[in-house]
Amino acid sequence: MVLGRLLSTASEAASSVVRATSALAGSPAGRRSWSSGDRTHLEVRGLHRSDNAALAEAVRQHLRSRQGVEDVRINATLGRAIVRHDRELVGTDELARVLGDVEHEHDLDHAETAPAGEHHPGNPVPLLREVGAFGVSVVGLGYAAATSLPPIRLFPSVVPATVSLVESVPWMRSTVQQYLGRQATDTVLATVSTVSQVLARSPLALTVTACYRLCACREVLARHHAWHRWERSVGEYPQVHHADPVEAVARPRPLPSGPVERVSDVAGTLALLGYGATLTLAPQRAVAMMQAATPRAGKMGREAFATQLSTTLSGRASLVLDPDVLRRLDRVDTVVLDLPALPSAELAAAARSVGHVVTTELGADGDHLPLNATGLAETVRELQTEGAVVAVVSARDRPTLTVADVGIGVVGDSGSLPWGAHVTCFDLADARTLIGAVAPARTTSRYSARLTVVASWLGALFGSLGPAYGSSSRASMPIGASALIALGLGTWWGTRATTGQHSPRYSIGPSHYGKIEETSSDDDTHSRRVTAPTAACEQSHDP
Repeated sequence: MVLGRLLSTASEAASSVVRATSALAGSPAGRRSWSSGDRTHLEVRGLHRSDNAALAEAVRQHLRSRQGVEDVRINATLGRAIVRHDRELVGTDELARVLGDVEHEHDLDHAETAPAGEHHPGNPVPLLREVGAFGVSVVGLGYAAATSLPPIRLFPSVVPATVSLVESVPWMRSTVQQYLGRQATDTVLATVSTVSQVLARSPLALTVTACYRLCACREVLARHHAWHRWERSVGEYPQVHHADPVEAVARPRPLPSGPVERVSDVAGTLALLGYGATLTLAPQRAVAMMQAATPRAGKMGREAFATQLSTTLSGRASLVLDPDVLRRLDRVDTVVLDLPALPSAELAAAARSVGHVVTTELGADGDHLPLNATGLAETVRELQTEGAVVAVVSARDRPTLTVADVGIGVVGDSGSLPWGAHVTCFDLADARTLIGAVAPARTTSRYSARLTVVASWLGALFGSLGPAYGSSSRASMPIGASALIALGLGTWWGTRATTGQHSPRYSIGPSHYGKIEETSSDDDTHSRRVTAPTAACEQSHDP
């Protein structure tokens, strides 16, 4: 049974990688796209802006004028045009060329794409990056173990130590990201980190990297499959893709730091100071001080928790459209329940463990939220200005879901998706699970931060005692060990956060597309869930 599941999982992963690779090779230059059957989702620059209504209409008209195009829908939130077409008459490259002409007519050749499209579950680049990094780390681990006996290492350990520090310290990573962009930063750091660890023959560091990349692979594959299943299930109902633009506004003040950020920022500064103070005296010991202060456990613990939560929710058919919000759960202290769009008692019960619970309906569980004259979205922004980190649960208010720190959308009886939500749930129990995960997310971050501090003290002690030669290896031992412990604890807490749901589940999924059938969960509760019909093969492109 176990072997069969492993083989099935490996087969699915392999087919996804092969499909993504072939699709990426044949994708339109400079434009993300995703295809399934006779439908193609194409990225359009500037489509997400609220002042570009004329662009959306021009896209529709130009595409519909092409022979073989049967239908065009605009999802401005994701910045995509969804085209149903006969591939024998008009191909993806021709559609992309038409969009390029429209963008040129509207002076949008170099305009930005929709921020939500950066995290699109159908983008294959994150999948290929994580699978590739995992494969290289596993192969490199064998190489490092086989060649670690010779006493002389030709590759300097300062390179992987520096990359690991940049990966783990938020302000260092954000500095690099300002110059390279999010996607390029992720790819460059993943590649350089793994390759440098292989060349430096660091078995412990590679073990940590392999375990972390395995968690990331599971998450990206689960999100990928969840999107495919949902898109196939609504193939005959293209209207569900339609979404008008929602104005994206900057947060009124920076997101407050959690325990991981506070410890990591201090550790990053100490790492640079320790390296600079000892560099001229003993270069090897300087690298040891840098490694000792690298806050790897903090990041690993939270990442393990978030990837486990994302993997489980995606497996339950939820759409995790922005996985970054799951890394913010440890800082959420306020939950806004948009009522009467949702049943109140069950969600309020889960939200009480978070802290402040506010509702939009008098008499409901929680404090009544006095609405700002300009609407709920502006009221949420006022809460953020006061220092709150806000999660919003709604089935209808797309602007509010967009400005929330964690926007949890649920699908109502109409079947319309609340585009703009960071996570879309088809089952109310999954929305409750996500709110209930805030408390274990805090626990994970708190313990991971403590592990970071303990490991850094031990690393500094091991690195400073004994001869300078080998000091970097000694200092890295507690750092690597604490990172592995944090990965294990984060995965465990993430698993616990998604189990033990004993209350009844309420079906709020659409009944007019797909097939609704009764399913039972591991805890013997029952849920009505949308299941996807058999699908045609799909492709995705992400240059």
